[in-house]
Amino acid sequence: ALAVALCYIGSMFVLGRLTASQVRFELTAAGVQVRRVLAAPLPLRPLAREIVVEEGNSFLVGEIRTGGQLQAVGHWPKWPAPGDLGDPAVAFAATTPDAATFLGWARFPTYLVDRRGGATVVHFIDLRYAREPEARFGTLSVLVSSGSLVFGAPPPPR
Repeated sequence: ALAVALCYIGSMFVLGRLTASQVRFELTAAGVQVRRVLAAPLPLRPLAREIVVEEGNSFLVGEIRTGGQLQAVGHWPKWPAPGDLGDPAVAFAATTPDAATFLGWARFPTYLVDRRGGATVVHFIDLRYAREPEARFGTLSVLVSSGSLVFGAPPPPR
């Protein structure tokens, strides 16, 4: 049983590396500047990988089946992307202790700004684990009050 488990783990590792190399080759051939590639296995689909590619100021997210072509799902902004710190809500949210800890831990950090209902919430997301702010793991939401932005007040204590 131990030998079977080790063979499975080894094959999954090699398959992940080969898939990441294939994605890097495919995108580089298309003229995309690829910095890093994450090829994570999908639950109950050992031959498919969820892909996150760091390219310039954004992340390309997609899926690939072994031996197939990358199916892009979308692009996410990279944290911190040049010019995005000009948004006072994002800049302020990043200074909170929780956000500083989260952004130091995240390997593929992105963010969304939600300005609905008179409130501003900045959602930080690590694309290794989540694609939506409501995910149970790999996300952090920071409520930014308009008073903090206007007066430059320090973040509220937790």
